[in-house]
Amino acid sequence: MEFMVDSGDQVCQAHGYLYSSLFDQYEFHPPENWLQFEQRRLPHDATLDTDETLQPCVTFDIHLESLFKVLQVFLFRKKSPGNEDTVMIMDFPHLGGPMGLRMSHGTWDMSFHLRTYDAPFKHEMDFDSAHTAAQVIVDSQQLCPLLNEIYKNGEKAMRMEFYPAASRAQGDFLFCTENSHGTTEIVFPNKDAVTEKYMCDEPVVQSYALKGIEHMLAALTVSDKTSIRIDEVGMLSVQFKLPLVCRQDVDASQFHWHHGFIEFLCCPLVAST
Repeated sequence: MEFMVDSGDQVCQAHGYLYSSLFDQYEFHPPENWLQFEQRRLPHDATLDTDETLQPCVTFDIHLESLFKVLQVFLFRKKSPGNEDTVMIMDFPHLGGPMGLRMSHGTWDMSFHLRTYDAPFKHEMDFDSAHTAAQVIVDSQQLCPLLNEIYKNGEKAMRMEFYPAASRAQGDFLFCTENSHGTTEIVFPNKDAVTEKYMCDEPVVQSYALKGIEHMLAALTVSDKTSIRIDEVGMLSVQFKLPLVCRQDVDASQFHWHHGFIEFLCCPLVAST
């Protein structure tokens, strides 16, 4: 399952990916005319690229704030005595119909039905992994308070800089932002205790809208690791690895670990210098 949220100004996009193996039960039966529905989403002068990578899918829009309200009801439920498992069921019977969310806990159920809408084609931002200019992977717990500090002390933009080991003692990357009272700069040294991976051959300096960082903070707080990448044209990719979930086989013979991840893509405010 993929979820996409667009900021509306083509500055930032968020993509969430949940693999079917995460769920107790996952069923997907696309309608026979799914390809026709996908083609209908495109602009009139566009054609769907039906190569071998295209998989059956259904796409729809949903009111984001309403979905959040429902999930918050589920999240902040009062725990009942006993050891009953809480189960959440999501179903989408047919295109054009509502999406159902049901929570079952012991002897009671709670259900919501959210209206869905036709999903017009949206341009998806593209990160060029083959031409990554810089990357760092860090522990999210270390990054969280620092990125919060950058967001609180900035006004409009955040500058991100990567330096290779040749230009600094060990190579490092930094966040920098400013307001009317001064600047805030946070440096991450490329040390084993701080970074899990660090890749940078040439200095990379780019600026991004600060509101993109605001959208990332919630994902950052629930993630285990964070990967920050910048490609050669300045596109920023920030991936948050969600905590591992242990799943047991139906016959209880083996346990498997699975995880999902969330990716934010942000366009640079200025070109590379």
